[in-house]
Amino acid sequence: ETAIAWQFESGGPPARHCVASALIALGQYEEGAARLESAAAAPDAGSIDVRAAMLHQAGQAWLSANAPAEAERALTYGLSIAPGNPDLLVERALARGLQHEWAEAVQDLTISLTRRDQDVQALRLRAEANLQLGRYDEADEDVEAALAIDPEDIETLVVRGRAIEARRTGQAPDNVRLPADASE
Repeated sequence: ETAIAWQFESGGPPARHCVASALIALGQYEEGAARLESAAAAPDAGSIDVRAAMLHQAGQAWLSANAPAEAERALTYGLSIAPGNPDLLVERALARGLQHEWAEAVQDLTISLTRRDQDVQALRLRAEANLQLGRYDEADEDVEAALAIDPEDIETLVVRGRAIEARRTGQAPDNVRLPADASE
């Protein structure tokens, strides 16, 4: 209520962002995400970094709403104004993975890793995508790289076990393990 009042009292972009964030905190993910996208597109939204951050947050909200296609759209928009942004790329890869667009997810994660090569989450997600594509050697490489950075990362250890099982059986596991939110 305070954010809405602030918005009507000429709070501008910060007030619009606050309203959207409050809606997301209340579990109204779709409405919050749509408002963030609208706020990011407004002429007075602010710098490229501010717009990209709002679109990243919108993508996360769409993922929380179990709407990966909408998340991908918002994140692609973010990448159109902030090309190569690792946060947007990782989040979009997650949205693509949730839609079983594994090759596209690998592309996003590969670009992200050229900018932030010590990103355990990106390595783990790319390992999962490669696993789904039957690229077991590439999946193993990403798992080992992630474990070299954080040897106790449970999610990476789970992916390693899934990769071992996939290699043993000759097929990718059916039960894909992707977090609901890449910012875990």
